Amino acid sequence: MRRMREMTKRRAVRCFLAATLAAGLSVSAGNSALAEDARAEPGATGPDLTAKIVDATLLRPLGLLSTVAGAGFFVVSLPITIAAEQVGTAREVLVETPYENTFERPLGRI
Repeated sequence: MRRMREMTKRRAVRCFLAATLAAGLSVSAGNSALAEDARAEPGATGPDLTAKIVDATLLRPLGLLSTVAGAGFFVVSLPITIAAEQVGTAREVLVETPYENTFERPLGRI
């Protein structure tokens, strides 16, 4: 009986994560079109509340994790990138891009 409850909880968590991911993807697709419209029309409104909520609760924490992990990978791979003379590229991909997406991108602009 206990094992059944654990399996049910796991399924519930998987369903929740899948639904959250699907919602994030649909918001992302909708917001890219909205962002294009906002740039094209002066005075147009910005991202909607759903995009801001998904961004603040899901994407920003994941971005923080990817920034920290990228910095760790950058430090670990530094001897190899120095030898290959690709330190700038590694820094850009592993540290700068996740940092910019997490901390410098406007809220809701996915």
